[in-house]
Amino acid sequence: MKKLVFFLPLLAALLVGCKPDVKQLVLSASVLQMKVGDVAVIDVTGAGKDLTWTSSDENVVTVVSGGVTAVSIGRAVVTAQSGDAKADCEVFVTGSDGATLR
Repeated sequence: MKKLVFFLPLLAALLVGCKPDVKQLVLSASVLQMKVGDVAVIDVTGAGKDLTWTSSDENVVTVVSGGVTAVSIGRAVVTAQSGDAKADCEVFVTGSDGATLR
């Protein structure tokens, strides 16, 4: 019985502390060229359940679950992160008429 009392808390600690070891994320694109109003999807492989997406400039592009929406002319970096692993996609947005920032 003493062995069981010792073993159960150890097992519980191991199970709670276990999380997948994400070593590398791979995105379906490393660079996107979009026009204002366009929507694109970036797929990711190698991610755990803790995957988060961010945009370096939400005035240029927004991102939700890998769905990227071009908001205004400019450049932004979309980042996917899972654990310590990160991957970036650089996004260039032009106007619907092809206009760019000068």
